[in-house]
Amino acid sequence: MFSKKMIRFQGFFLFLCLLAIMVGKVFAAEYWVWVDATNMTMADGRTVPVWGFGLDRDNDFLTTGDYAVSVPGPTLRVDPGDNSLIIHLKNNLSEPVSLNILGQRLTNNSGPVWTNFPDDTQTWSGSRPKGNYTARVRSFAHETLPGEVGEYRWESFRSGTFLLQSGTNPAKQVQMGMYLPVVKDASQGSAYADVFYDEELVVVFHEIDPAIHQAIAAGTYGAVPGATITSSIDREPKYFLMNGMSYPSKGLLPINGKVYLFQGDRILIRFLNAGLNTHVPQLLGLHMTLWAEDGNRYRYPKEAYGFELDSGKTVDAILVSPMNPPWQYPLYDARLNLNNAGVSPGGMFSYISSSLPDHR
Repeated sequence: MFSKKMIRFQGFFLFLCLLAIMVGKVFAAEYWVWVDATNMTMADGRTVPVWGFGLDRDNDFLTTGDYAVSVPGPTLRVDPGDNSLIIHLKNNLSEPVSLNILGQRLTNNSGPVWTNFPDDTQTWSGSRPKGNYTARVRSFAHETLPGEVGEYRWESFRSGTFLLQSGTNPAKQVQMGMYLPVVKDASQGSAYADVFYDEELVVVFHEIDPAIHQAIAAGTYGAVPGATITSSIDREPKYFLMNGMSYPSKGLLPINGKVYLFQGDRILIRFLNAGLNTHVPQLLGLHMTLWAEDGNRYRYPKEAYGFELDSGKTVDAILVSPMNPPWQYPLYDARLNLNNAGVSPGGMFSYISSSLPDHR
């Protein structure tokens, strides 16, 4: 009798262990992401070198053409039922990289990483090296070295819209294009507990200084011999983009593309500023309801046709599709970054358009 009880207990214990393992797998969003160099073609035909993220869809990091590097990178989604986000990062650059999500806590972080600037020949992890008062932080999190794969985990991932960036030398790597949106809804079809929507649009504002990009790509940026640009302090952007495009790119005419909007539909617009400049998204002729910023729901929503979007900030807004389609309203940067390398019209200008009933 005693042995039977023990067998039953052991079987029950084994069942609980297997259940825990299964639950752990079910409640985590997991992605395999590359970082690599590529080129972007501006609206005026100029090619600019960038560093971007690409999603490996078969989770093996083999060079099978199953990913495309872009700026901004692909939107990563954490399902409402997922508690964690896991990213496996393959570094195809020639320098260390790391990941940081603004507003979320990296739970397996063994950084920061310090270096003996400007030589960069020694590194230390954790707290500042004892007695060393000249070391500088190179990375906010543990690094993934060139050619290697690193893992980054965020437990207790909360709902909202967030910006993932490089956590290594952000003035250089973030500027080169290492950023992407990460979103999680509170429940299916609801951004937050009482903020439901029918359609969704992600809009990333960012800008490019081609001179700095060229210097970084050529290895003549920063504290290096023969540097042509030593820092980003005198940065002067020439191109102003929304989702990697500037007017008159077809992808901005309209920006909601195949996101169909019918009379009375509620569209959730997730605004993110991945650039280093402040921008002011403005919808000319319509009001939006602002519900949250940086993943934090407002106690009282705000009605606005424009708002300030600082560097690194995100804002969630709801736009209700007006009556009597078809309609089309301009969406642009009210700071008037509306040119492509000085040539107007261009820059951060687009339209949001309705759909006719027979397009449903």
